[in-house]
Amino acid sequence: MNSQKILQTLQRRSLISLVVLLTSFVAISGLISSTAQSPPKQEDEDIKKVFNEDIKKEFNDDDLKEEKVGGKWTTGLVFDMSQYNDSSLPVVVSGIQSLSGGGKYLGITKIKRVKVTNRSPRIINSVQLRWVVVNLDDPEKVLSEGTTQFVNIWVEANSSQIIEIPTLYIRRMIKPLAKNGELYGQFLTTIGIQEARFADGSFWRRQETTALLKFLYLDQTLDGRFPSLASLVSGIIPPLVN
Repeated sequence: MNSQKILQTLQRRSLISLVVLLTSFVAISGLISSTAQSPPKQEDEDIKKVFNEDIKKEFNDDDLKEEKVGGKWTTGLVFDMSQYNDSSLPVVVSGIQSLSGGGKYLGITKIKRVKVTNRSPRIINSVQLRWVVVNLDDPEKVLSEGTTQFVNIWVEANSSQIIEIPTLYIRRMIKPLAKNGELYGQFLTTIGIQEARFADGSFWRRQETTALLKFLYLDQTLDGRFPSLASLVSGIIPPLVN
């Protein structure tokens, strides 16, 4: 392996590590693998009890209908940094909460809540989210994408709020990329705003861009790629116990 290939490999690994930090508030690691991992062992029985109770609240038998995706793959999970870093946008996703099941729900990862930041002087009363999946080897090429239904919310001007969204399953988003039920590679799943509607009747809609994921500057140093990392980390919301 020549020096250029080694550098590219290290850059991808560094990016994956940073994705974990950039998912502002998460209940699990930002890396989701096709190989199921057991929940961390807890010494305190009370912690175990809380863990089991939370799982019962967040998961149900409908989650068991999600089909497995075989092979050897990982995916990072991050909010749309190209939107977040664009100060001209009136609304952005600024955090994602992902949940990973235990027991009979082991291996099932889903997204039920996101943090929406309203930068405008108007009240937001509904939003539609957009998600995309790319390969880290070619981050500008969208491999899979979709939108949620509109979610009725109420986010005051110049404020942020955690909202419930139609459940998004990692397996369901990544499955179209599999061949014969198996998938191989390193991927990145991004969630952002597709459209926001305001209480005064106006709306904002995402504009198509010629280049996706502009924040993936793989030819720059790590501090150059993520200049706002410090400000993001300071606003982390404590994760749910899972």
